[in-house]
Amino acid sequence: MKKRPLPLISLVLSAIGLSLVFLGTVLFFIGSTTPITSVVALGLLFISLVGIYIILKVFLLVDKLDKGKLIEDKKPIYVFCIVYLLILLLALLLLHLYVDVSPKEEMGRNLVVIVAEESPVEEYQEDELIDYTQIPVVVDSIPFEEFDILLPEEKQVVEELEIIEEIVEPEIVEDILPEEMEGGTVSQSPISAETEVVPSKPIIAIVEEVLVPPTPTFIAKEEVLVPEAPSIISVEKELVPSVPSFITPERVLVPSTPEIISVESTLIPETPVFVEPIRTLVEEKPVSAEVQDPWADFYVSGDSFDLYDGIYWFDLYINGSPLGAITVNIENGEASLYYPELKDYSIPFLTEEAQKRIFGEEREWIDSMTLSSLGVEVYIDTFAYSVEVEFNAEDMPMGIISIKGSNSISQPRPISGATLLTPAKWYLTSSLSFSASISSLEKEDVLSRLRVSLQSSSNLRIGDTYGRFTWSAGYSGGSTYINWGSYYFWKDFESQSTRLEWGNVSPDLQSTSGTPFGIRFDKSSQYGNGESGGSGLEKTITVEKESDVRVYNGDKEIFRKTLSKGVYSLRDFVLYTGANHIRIEINPLDGSQGEVIEMDVNYSSSLLMKGEAYYGAALAFGRKSVTWDTEKDPFQFDIYLLGNKKLQYDLRDFAVSSYLNIGLSDTLTGAFTLSFKTAPNVLYDFNPSIRLNSEFTFANAFGTAKMNLNLSSLAYNGSLSIPTLYFRASQQFYTDFSLVKALTLTLGYTSPTSWTLDDKHSLFASGSFSGSIFDMGYSVSLSGTLVPGYEELSQWYLSSALSFNLGKVGLSLSSTFSQRGDDPISHQARISASFKLGPVSNTLSGSKDGISLSSSLSLGSTSFWLKTATTDVRDIEQYSFYSDFSHSGSIFSFSGSLSGNGGMENINATLSASTSLLIAEKGLWALSSSIPSNFLLIKQKGAIRNNTLAIGEVGSSSQDIPSSIIGDTLYKGLSTTTATSLSLYSYNEDSLGGSETFNVFVPVEERTGYVLVIEGKEQYTLSGTVRDDEGNIWSNGSSPVYRVERDENGEMTLEDTDLYLFTDRNGVFVLSEMDKGEYVFDTKENGVWVMNILVVTDSNRYDRIGMVEGEKSISDDFLPYPYMRTRLYDLTSNITANAFWDMIYGEEAV
Repeated sequence: MKKRPLPLISLVLSAIGLSLVFLGTVLFFIGSTTPITSVVALGLLFISLVGIYIILKVFLLVDKLDKGKLIEDKKPIYVFCIVYLLILLLALLLLHLYVDVSPKEEMGRNLVVIVAEESPVEEYQEDELIDYTQIPVVVDSIPFEEFDILLPEEKQVVEELEIIEEIVEPEIVEDILPEEMEGGTVSQSPISAETEVVPSKPIIAIVEEVLVPPTPTFIAKEEVLVPEAPSIISVEKELVPSVPSFITPERVLVPSTPEIISVESTLIPETPVFVEPIRTLVEEKPVSAEVQDPWADFYVSGDSFDLYDGIYWFDLYINGSPLGAITVNIENGEASLYYPELKDYSIPFLTEEAQKRIFGEEREWIDSMTLSSLGVEVYIDTFAYSVEVEFNAEDMPMGIISIKGSNSISQPRPISGATLLTPAKWYLTSSLSFSASISSLEKEDVLSRLRVSLQSSSNLRIGDTYGRFTWSAGYSGGSTYINWGSYYFWKDFESQSTRLEWGNVSPDLQSTSGTPFGIRFDKSSQYGNGESGGSGLEKTITVEKESDVRVYNGDKEIFRKTLSKGVYSLRDFVLYTGANHIRIEINPLDGSQGEVIEMDVNYSSSLLMKGEAYYGAALAFGRKSVTWDTEKDPFQFDIYLLGNKKLQYDLRDFAVSSYLNIGLSDTLTGAFTLSFKTAPNVLYDFNPSIRLNSEFTFANAFGTAKMNLNLSSLAYNGSLSIPTLYFRASQQFYTDFSLVKALTLTLGYTSPTSWTLDDKHSLFASGSFSGSIFDMGYSVSLSGTLVPGYEELSQWYLSSALSFNLGKVGLSLSSTFSQRGDDPISHQARISASFKLGPVSNTLSGSKDGISLSSSLSLGSTSFWLKTATTDVRDIEQYSFYSDFSHSGSIFSFSGSLSGNGGMENINATLSASTSLLIAEKGLWALSSSIPSNFLLIKQKGAIRNNTLAIGEVGSSSQDIPSSIIGDTLYKGLSTTTATSLSLYSYNEDSLGGSETFNVFVPVEERTGYVLVIEGKEQYTLSGTVRDDEGNIWSNGSSPVYRVERDENGEMTLEDTDLYLFTDRNGVFVLSEMDKGEYVFDTKENGVWVMNILVVTDSNRYDRIGMVEGEKSISDDFLPYPYMRTRLYDLTSNITANAFWDMIYGEEAV
C-alpha cells in the first residue's frame, strides 16, 4: 500500500481548518455597524469561500492522481497551499490592525452644562455665606449625541470633558474621607469628576428627551479639578424619596466669580424629574451589588443616631483589623461592650502587662469612658454598627494591620428588641423517594420487568453531634430486597479546627472491601470558625513619625492609611497567582524624606502559610456480610440491627492511612499521604499493600509548578511486590494576554508494576493552552504516551475547541485526533448550536456519528426536557428519544421519564415521587418537598395559631409566605454565610384572631436548624347597640371603659384601662382587644348615672365578634359613686367579621 504524502495532506487539512476559523470570524464581523468593516468582511468572506473551494478541488485531484500514480511533480501544490495560508494569516493581521470591529460609540464623552445669569441688582461677595437650601439639584445621565439645549448666546457656559474609559479596581481611601463620612457606607465605583460652575443667580433651562436611568444609581463627586484619569471617590449615601423632591446641597462659601465646587451624591429617582435651575449631566456608572447597602432604605445619612435600648451586635475592628461581631448594650443612649468578648478578642493584641492593666478586673459590661481611662480609645458608630478599638503602641507587642481589611460592606443587623435564636437541641430530617420503572410496555411477564424502590436519606443532629444514614428497599426481578446503606457520625471542634468521624468512613488512597466501618480524625480550616491562612505574607515596618502609608501591588494601590509613630506588622496582602511586586511607601505628613520598601513575591492559592499544617488519620474494617448467621468467626465483630440481623466486619480486612499537608516555606507546600491495607482471600489471610504519595506545590514568577512522586507496593502472593514508581511534573503559566491566557505543560514517568517481561516503562507528556481571539474562545490540548521498545503501545491525542456567538446563537466546534501504535489516525468532530425559541432552550449538535436535538422548557416549578438523536435521518428505527418532566410542589416533588427508539423497542418508563419529613424539639414537625441544611421551623400558638405567616428579611422589599398545609411553618431562606435578621408578621383575613409582629436574629452557622414558638394573646371583640330603658338609642356617645375588680368580700373597684367606647349615629359600638373579665362603661339617663356591664367569658371566641344586647337597668344601692343603676349586656351570638360588616352596612357596601 502506497503511503500518502503526509506533508501535503497536513497542509491541505491545515488550510481547511484555518479557513473554517476565518469563516467564523468573518461572519462575526458582518454584524458590524460601520460600512467599511462590512465591506472588508464580505470581501474576505468571498476570498475564504473561494479558497476553501479550490483547496477541496486540489485535495480531490491529488487524491485521485496519487492513487493512479499519474502525478510526478507536487511542488506547485505545495506552493499553492503555503501561499494561501500566508494570504489568510496576512488578512487576519490586517483586519486586526486596521479595521475597528466594534461599533462606534461615544463611550467616554460627557457634557456638563451649567446655566447662569449674572444678577444686575446684587453681587455676592467673596466668602459670603449663601443658603443653597432653595437651589434644587438633579443628576441625570444623558448620552452626548442626544443632548440638545438652546440657551441665550451670551449666557452659555459649556465645558466638554473627555473621560478616559478605564476600569479601576476599588481602593481603600478611608483616610482621605471627610470626618463626617467615616460612618457612612462607602461607594467603591470608579467615578468621573466633572467641572461645575455655580451661578450667581439661577435661571430655568429646559431639556427635552432626558434619559433617566431605569434603576437608582449612586453618583459620587469629589471637590477636585478634573483629573487626568478617573478616581475612586467615596461619599455618603443619601436616602431620596420615591416621589420628586428637592435635594439640598451643603451650605458652602461661594466666591463672587464662578469656581469649581463639589456637590453631594444624590440618588436619581426612578421616574424623570424636571427640577431647576441647575442640571448636571454625569455618565451613568453601574453600581456593584456588593456595595449597595440594604439599610439605606431605613436610615438617613449621618455619623450616628440614637438606638433604642437593647442588645445589638456590632462589627469589631481592633487597630483597623476586622475580627468579628461583638455584643453591645444600649441603655439610656449609652453604649457598653460585652467585657468577656472584648477581652477574648483583645488578648492577642496586648502585652502581658497591658492585659493585666486593662482586663485585670472581672465585669460584664464596660463603656468607652472606662476604657479611655485605661488608655484605650474606642469609637462606637451606631450608624455603621461598628466598634473601632485603638490600643497604644506601648501596649502592643507590635501594631497589626490587615491590608485586605473587611470585604463586607454591609452586614445584616438585628432589629431592636429582636430575639436571638439558638440552634435546636435536636432535629431529624428524612427524605423519602419512591420510584417505579418498567423496561418494556409489553403485557407479558410484567412483574419480571417491574422495579419498585423506596429510598431514604436521613440527617440527625443532637447537640453538636451530627449523623447521616441511608437505607433502601424494593422489588426487582420478582424478588424483594432491603439494603442497609451507609451510616456515619461526626463532631466538629471549632476552636481546634478538627473533626472526628466514625461509622462508614474510608481511609485515603486505599479502602477495604464492602462498606467499611471505622474512625477518622482530620484537622482543617473548613472545620473551624476562622479563615485559612491566606497569602501568609507579613512585613514589619517602622514609622518614625505620623505618616501616610500606601501599599501597591504592581501599579495598583491596595491600601492607604495614616499611621502614628510605632512599629507595625502588615498582613493579609492582596496577591495574585504568579509574580507580585509589592511596594510600600511611607511618607511623613510634615513633608520630610520618606521611605520606600519593595518586595517580589511569588504566590499560588494552593499554598499554605509557612509552618501551617493540616493532618489526619483513619482506620477502617471491611464489611464481610449482612446476615442472620449465628456462627461466630474469631476474626470478626458484629453490629446488630433488627432481631438477629447483623452487620459482620472482618478484622483481617482493614486499611489505615495518615496524611500531612504543611507549608514548608512562603512559596513551597508539601502534601504527604501514607496508606497500608490488607485484603485477605481464600489463599492468604494476610495480603498486604502499601502506598506513599507526595506532592510539592511551588509558586514561581510564571505561575504554579507541581511535582508528584508516588511509590506503591501492591499485594503479591501474600507479600509485598516490587515497588513501582510514578513521577509527574507540571507547570502552569498565567499571562495578561487574551490570545493565550493560560498554558500548562506536563511530563511524567511510570515504572513497571512487577518488573517482568510483560511490564513496560512508559513516558507521558501533555500540553494545553487557551485564550480568545476576537471574542472567540478557544482551547487546544495535546498529550502522548511513549512505551520504549513497544511502539504499538505508544499513543497520542490532540483535541481543540472553539466557541463564539452569532447574534443570539451560541456556536461551538470541537475536534479530536488520536492514534495508537501503527493504527490509522482516528478523527472525531462535533459542531453544536444553542439557541432559544421563545421560552424553549434548544441545543442542536452533529457529528459523523449522527445528530441530536435537545429542548428544555421551565415554567416556574415545572420543567420539561426532550432529546432525540439519530445515526441515520432516513431510517426511523435509528432514532432514539428521551424525555422527562419534573415538578416541585410545597410538599411533594414528582418526576417522570420515558425513553426508547423509533421502532418502539427498548421502551423504559419511570415515575417517582419524593418528600421530606422534619421533626424537631418542642414537638415541632413539618412535611416539605425539600429541607435545606439551614432552616427555621416556626409554630404559632394562641390567638395566631390559624394565622398566615409572612416572613421578610430586613433590607429586602420582598417577603415569603411559607406553606404550612401539613405541620408547622418551615422557612427555607436562611443564609449559610451571613447572619439573617427577620421580621415575622402573623395575620388573618378578618383580623379578628389578632395580628402580631415578631423580630428575630439568626446568627451564622452551617448545617443548623432553628425552632421558634410564637404565641398571640387571645383577645376579644364585643359589639352591640346602646339603648336606654325606653328603647332610645345613644347616638354619637362616648365613655371610658373600666375593668371591674372584686375583693374577697365582693367589694367592687373600677380600674382604668386604655379602652374607650364610642357609638355611631345608630348607637352601635365596637370594643376590641379585651381580655376575659368584667368591664363597665357609663351613661347618663334622665339625670341618673347608669353602670353598663360587659362580661367576657369562655363563651366568647377570640376569632369572632361577640354580639351583646342590654337588659333593663335596675337600681342598686351598693354601687360606687355616682352610679345608681346597672344594666347587664348578655352575649347573644358570635359572628365573623364579614357577617358583622354585612349586617351593619349591607353586602353591597362591603
